[in-house]
Amino acid sequence: MLSDKIFRITLEATTDNRWFAYVMGASCVRLQIRNAISGADGLANNLPQSALKAFVVALPPLDEQLVISQHIASISVRSDSLITQAQSAITLLQERRAALISAAVTGKIDVRTARGLSASTSAQVAELPPLRSVVGSYAILRFGKLGRMVIMKLGYLAEAHAGLDLGGHYVRDAAGPYDRNLRDAMEHGAAAVYGIATKEPTKDGEAVTYTIPTSCHAPHDELTALVGTDRAAAFEAMLAKLKGLNRDNIEAIATLYAVWNDLLADGKRADDALICAGVLNCGFRRSRACIAI
Repeated sequence: MLSDKIFRITLEATTDNRWFAYVMGASCVRLQIRNAISGADGLANNLPQSALKAFVVALPPLDEQLVISQHIASISVRSDSLITQAQSAITLLQERRAALISAAVTGKIDVRTARGLSASTSAQVAELPPLRSVVGSYAILRFGKLGRMVIMKLGYLAEAHAGLDLGGHYVRDAAGPYDRNLRDAMEHGAAAVYGIATKEPTKDGEAVTYTIPTSCHAPHDELTALVGTDRAAAFEAMLAKLKGLNRDNIEAIATLYAVWNDLLADGKRADDALICAGVLNCGFRRSRACIAI
């Protein structure tokens, strides 16, 4: 034993070094190690020598150990090769995806005909209202009384939770993720397509209000045609879950979602403590409401 954390193990002639290394990495041995370590949480842990000597492992004859080691090594080589091929394929697909998006954006390809749609179907798709208009009308119809900021948060949640591609570019605001251009596009689209008028405040302290035509209804068919049944259902289910919440609650949920996504994107574990700390650090002005939710 070199120290309480470093051991030098000398094997007998009846034990193959490579086989022993594989055994030490096996789940049955790792479990024994986890159960045997001592030390307070957050501090360096120790593995007593007595516990190490008490570990129980199977010890086949040396010739079987060699066969097992060779078999595991051959599988590892194949696995490493498959991992390398998969990583190469992922890189290639990402490059092709970027090239495809660039070609679609610059007009080099027609994404409607590229997907194999007929001319009549392509025309029907072209006649559909923009997705931002549809989502904006949904948001205003269901939550317009809560104000403009809630409409913005619903646009963010439509992307983050339901997977609708609204092309949002969000910045961190005191009330959570915010994209003014997306908010304006949702309001203008709802007005142009569905006649939902946005009334700007005329005095300080007044809130934005929306005038909704009596004949206006949630554009379920248009939403389904644009994003498919599953994502349309996910969006409508999200709105149903948010029903009855107030402005602070919805802003808090959007902020929580944004912090959670940031943690995952950074490769961190998104537990409750980190999420709440992220919300408080981003300057959310209603942090108490956020924590309460």
